[in-house]
Amino acid sequence: VASMELAREGRDALTASLKGLRAERGDHQPHLAVLAHSYGSTAALLSLEEHDVSVDALAVVGSPGSPARHASELHVTGGNVWVGAAEWDPIPASGVFGSQPASRAYGARLFSVAPGIDPATGQRLGGAVTHNDYFAPGSMSLRNLALIAIGRGGDVIGPDHARGDFARALTRIR
Repeated sequence: VASMELAREGRDALTASLKGLRAERGDHQPHLAVLAHSYGSTAALLSLEEHDVSVDALAVVGSPGSPARHASELHVTGGNVWVGAAEWDPIPASGVFGSQPASRAYGARLFSVAPGIDPATGQRLGGAVTHNDYFAPGSMSLRNLALIAIGRGGDVIGPDHARGDFARALTRIR
């Protein structure tokens, strides 16, 4: 994963899958979202920047970036691009593959991955701390990712709900 070679292979596989889904559904297109983590997010960003394919929502977590410098360069309906980054995850601040999607300059919507309370259920949710915590059951990150996936971005909890959430990570990225 130190080069773009496998990311380009992933880009091509994802593009083929997305085109296949669109073709199969014909006139009855479902809400189509891509949720991508780490190096997989680089493949997804490449697909949605370089190929003739689009989605209704894109959410990336722990992303090392891509050549795209701004969310507007991606084929995502209405700029519905979301980013989450854990405080102790060094990958989003690295910019290894070009951009830093978690930076405010990138133009994506930031979502919380910190612990908190789900306003709909009152359930206490855990937080993502490191690079491999984003999909943990019962976590704020997973809650937000699920809402993005089903087209309920208005219910996503932003990074300002808890002190420290994203603030320190973004300080490192700026």
